Amino acid sequence: NIPKDCISIINIENKYPIKELTIQEIWDVKYVPLDTDDTYLVPSSTPDYLSDNHIGFINHVTGDILFWNSQTGEKAFIINRKGPGPEEYKAAGAIVLDEKKSELYVWSIWDGTIQVYNTEGKFCKTLYMHNHKKGEFNDVTNMINANDSLLICSVNNMKGYTLHFYLNKLSGNTC
Repeated sequence: NIPKDCISIINIENKYPIKELTIQEIWDVKYVPLDTDDTYLVPSSTPDYLSDNHIGFINHVTGDILFWNSQTGEKAFIINRKGPGPEEYKAAGAIVLDEKKSELYVWSIWDGTIQVYNTEGKFCKTLYMHNHKKGEFNDVTNMINANDSLLICSVNNMKGYTLHFYLNKLSGNTC
């Protein structure tokens, strides 16, 4: 037996007043307008990187990777290292910012590498993925800065599930 105080009865024939909810009634929401100009344009509706301090977008047409201060909306930095060279990315996929070290990790889709730059755009190093020269590398779809020495990388598997692994920031080895 179910106690009577545990059962709710709603009469669907009765008319009830419409209650409209705003998002502010459910969550604490803050809107921050981003400072834009003819270079700093928001290229998509979904950020490629978001933290308490920064918001970042990849412009896949120009190769620009744009960052704003997520608290104030002010421009933080922009880099563009798109190109065919060894210190460049042909197309930027996933990005993650190590805010403590001011290092930006960029998944270079066609090379199977992660290119690392400082926030001024200076090349720091390349992290090679497993057998990247043979074209045997995972397609990294997301990266998270785990700590000072590790990234958490996500890849979509062809069988329909997502794999997650740790990547050493110094060596590029998986853990």
